[in-house]
Amino acid sequence: MLRSAGAIAAVVVLYRSDFPKSYYIPNRGPAHFSKTLSVPLFHFCNRGASLYSTIKSYLFNPIGVACALIIGAIAMIIMDIRYGKAHEIQSIEKITPKHALVIGFAQCMALWPGMSRSASTMIGGLYMGLDYKTSAKFSFMAAVPLMVAAVLYDLIKGFHNLDSHSISLIGIGMGTAFIVSILGIKTSLKILHTYGFKPFAYYRILLGLSILGFYLL
Repeated sequence: MLRSAGAIAAVVVLYRSDFPKSYYIPNRGPAHFSKTLSVPLFHFCNRGASLYSTIKSYLFNPIGVACALIIGAIAMIIMDIRYGKAHEIQSIEKITPKHALVIGFAQCMALWPGMSRSASTMIGGLYMGLDYKTSAKFSFMAAVPLMVAAVLYDLIKGFHNLDSHSISLIGIGMGTAFIVSILGIKTSLKILHTYGFKPFAYYRILLGLSILGFYLL
């Protein structure tokens, strides 16, 4: 999990001009984005806490992940066809608490392993009229607080096990994650802008069917 710090850094670097004004405005307090972000974060954490044991018991397995990949892909294709051109909102500043509430509910689908938090968030965003770029931006920036919390928790829990060797390995992992995340985010945005969700959906279906075939045949 500590290697996720590299992915966090990638998001911060790519959206460095947006982060300060999106989260906090001097002498004015929390910005619009941070207030809006609290809605989906609350739903995600609340549902996660209440459904944790059920998810671990019934969905945290290869078959469950494969089904999530396929079902999520079908949802992406449907959203692509139905709402792919309904781009009323092209800026994070125009996202209202109502939009965030629906996106928060959609994000809860990611509690099902294999569904993908980013995909779930973007599905909710597209449904509420966000364009692909804004949906992706909201998804990436919304992930930062969750990832920071997870990294800090992992660091606190495993701090006593750290030594010079493990620190060097973590550093290499963070650097690799940073580079891969930069390339991955840029590539994903280009694909979304050009083709929408379909390439990602087809990949998920192929991967899901491959997993099902491996475990069921």
